[in-house]
Amino acid sequence: MTLAHGCTNRFVQKSFNHSGETIHRHFYKVMAAVLKMSANIIKPSANYNDEVPALY
Repeated sequence: MTLAHGCTNRFVQKSFNHSGETIHRHFYKVMAAVLKMSANIIKPSANYNDEVPALY
């Protein structure tokens, strides 16, 4: 819920009836998994620098 909907830790605590420590622990486990997958999911295109507009 936090990643997909931007819900706060406190909102997730109340929604799922868990402590802040439990939500925090699981949030960081999910973030670690997303970080591991990011190299396969988020890849810039080959001409990435060509698409950046020049600064004035």
